[in-house]
Amino acid sequence: MRLLEKLEQPQTGIEVFFAGTYLRDVIRKKRPENIEVLIKSIDLWDLFEYFSIALKGQEVLYSAEDGSLRIANIIIRVPKKEGKPDPSAGLRGDAKSQTFTLNAMYLPIKAGRQNLIDFYEGVGAIREKQIKTIAKADVAVKRNPVAITDALTMAADMNYKLHPDLFHAIKENAEAISGLSTERIKEMMTAILLSRKPSKHLKALYKLGILAKIMPELANCVGVSQNEKYHKYDVFEHCLIACDSTEPDLKLRFGALLHDVGKAATWKKISKAGERRITFYNHEIVGSRLTKRILKRFGFESDFASEIAELVYYHMYNFEPDKWTDAAVRRFIKKTGIEEKDLRNIESLPVFLVRKADRVASGQDLSEISPRQIEFQNRIKRVFDETKVLKVTDLAVSGADVMKVFNLKPGPTVGRILEYLLGVVIEKQELNSKEVLLEEASKFLSNAIK
Repeated sequence: MRLLEKLEQPQTGIEVFFAGTYLRDVIRKKRPENIEVLIKSIDLWDLFEYFSIALKGQEVLYSAEDGSLRIANIIIRVPKKEGKPDPSAGLRGDAKSQTFTLNAMYLPIKAGRQNLIDFYEGVGAIREKQIKTIAKADVAVKRNPVAITDALTMAADMNYKLHPDLFHAIKENAEAISGLSTERIKEMMTAILLSRKPSKHLKALYKLGILAKIMPELANCVGVSQNEKYHKYDVFEHCLIACDSTEPDLKLRFGALLHDVGKAATWKKISKAGERRITFYNHEIVGSRLTKRILKRFGFESDFASEIAELVYYHMYNFEPDKWTDAAVRRFIKKTGIEEKDLRNIESLPVFLVRKADRVASGQDLSEISPRQIEFQNRIKRVFDETKVLKVTDLAVSGADVMKVFNLKPGPTVGRILEYLLGVVIEKQELNSKEVLLEEASKFLSNAIK
């Protein structure tokens, strides 16, 4: 900060101010992620040279397009005019270039709070916990559609509401969301899912017409009825309550939100023995596919999308103590990736936490964990202790054995054979001998050729 303070020169007109999101968070009494500083009446390149020399080798990132420097967690910028860097623009010009009132405040670096410069009542917006635009909301959104995701991201991050004018402007221009980058939408959805109460912001997305544009699969769940015997809410409300019921972990929140997303596509009303009821056969399979599609659309990595899709797929496990053999329990352990370290806190496994959220969201005043679930968790521990949960490397044959006996080259076929053999051994561990497994491999290849 001393280097910043030294920059102020009365004879040159150079002034230094705290600004932007840093000042906003300080006023809100929240810990800022970065320090944002605006320096008036000096060229950005001169600032770059000043800090490069003064800091002696510390990395200084220069962005002419954004009119800023970055040094660790400090962002230093020059004023903007009509959205473009302009050192001569002054504070009022810079404030007018901002989109939201609570980002258009300035505090001289050597002054106290009483010297706050607030051109557009940003402090008032913070007091009211509202996101307001400087220009007329409709003009601001049409001129800069990124304001849509920025406003919704801030509302989620800060637990604020949109000003009614801004809400209406976004609703009238919801189509513009389709032209925004994947990264913007991903950032917005991440903020919403990790917020204090995701359902509040997801409902706003629906009312704004945004949800139907970016996640029609979930929007389609609105009004989809369920059997009242088991569920108090429609599918959409049920998914939102489940999402709220998990800890603020992105994997869990997405898993809970999308666990029943396949129900809209599989809904059927049937009549059997004079009784009418609603079915959602295979909704977990359909939902798993939709989940992958949604998360890839948002720009999440394939591995992350697959993890969430697996939570959706496996949330419908139906453990029946009298019908599940130890082999069935071992298969569940393998498919869900349960490891020995997980046994200490088995109730915290993501698939079990999603199931817990699903149960809470039923609206039936059920206990969070059923007696059958507790029995299942204990059964997993016992099976894990009593029998070794096998991996491919535990097989009595190796990939080299398979390639040699069947004259195969390295490739996916060898991997598929080994996975098949692993399934055989999980079902009956006494079959784990080289002779038996090679015979099973021969059968597998014969069936594959047919």
